[in-house]
Amino acid sequence: MTTGTIARRSVLASAAAAALLPAVAPLRLRAADAPALTPVRIATAIDDTAMAVVFGVHTGRFRAAGLDVQVTQASTGAAIAAGVAGGAYDIGKSSLTGVLNAHIRGVPFLFVAPGSVSDRKITNGNLIVANDGGITSAKDLNGKTLSVAGLGGLDMVAISVWIDENGGDSKTVKFIEIPQTESAAAVGSHRIAATLLNHPQDVAALQTGAFHSLGEPFAALAPLYMIAGWFAMADWIKANHDAMLRFARVVEETAAYANAHHAETAPVLADFSKTPLPVIQKMTRAVLGTSLTPALIQPVIDASAKYGVLSHSFPASEVIAS
Repeated sequence: MTTGTIARRSVLASAAAAALLPAVAPLRLRAADAPALTPVRIATAIDDTAMAVVFGVHTGRFRAAGLDVQVTQASTGAAIAAGVAGGAYDIGKSSLTGVLNAHIRGVPFLFVAPGSVSDRKITNGNLIVANDGGITSAKDLNGKTLSVAGLGGLDMVAISVWIDENGGDSKTVKFIEIPQTESAAAVGSHRIAATLLNHPQDVAALQTGAFHSLGEPFAALAPLYMIAGWFAMADWIKANHDAMLRFARVVEETAAYANAHHAETAPVLADFSKTPLPVIQKMTRAVLGTSLTPALIQPVIDASAKYGVLSHSFPASEVIAS
């Protein structure tokens, strides 16, 4: 089976396969007969978009596929990319723009599985402002400083699109980099005017009563597109092609299952993100991708090129493993 075959698997087929998850029991072999597991070192930020891998580890789904997936939590996409490029990690999860920029610079990153997708009908994150900051519209952000988790990332592109579509001027905005775990406090102390927070950080901030949402920037970029993806170096993919295919299959199947079983996955996310379970249970959950296709990546490439985050556009097929 090729990666292209995986990419073309329909969401319905993935969901059907994923429905078997609870019924899958590990094959019980004697220690001497059990095949050796292939280690796969994973790096990801602490958020809902990593649930396909986190839940796959939690349920033993990866081990059933012959993989020993070891998850390391990292704070930024840049740190993850550096770790994957340097060989500290085999696969990382990042917002698309970091991987796309690396591709333009000749770094051989390739996406091996989908992370999360933005569906305009479902909230993926909120542009948070302080209630006492006097900011009520996109125009009020003109000339202000905003924070994103990583400079040159998808957050910057989405915010810029949203500002321009809602009456502001993104060219006047300054972006600085602050981890999401710290950016709400920066808004509250008026060090910055606004920050884009993903789930569950945005929910936790809004529940304090000190902030409100100015809008949903991710929805402005396109009706449906991939926000984050799992990627690896081309050399690792070539040397571990079978392991990559098994990893991608489990991610897609587990993602479909997790999308349909929020109640079951909520405690796992709460433990992983160190967020109180009641907060997880009330928030809008991320939509996990169940297929890896150029159509889900191309809108990000085109918008990133338009706003100068990428130097130029190119076909999305160039950054998908084959």
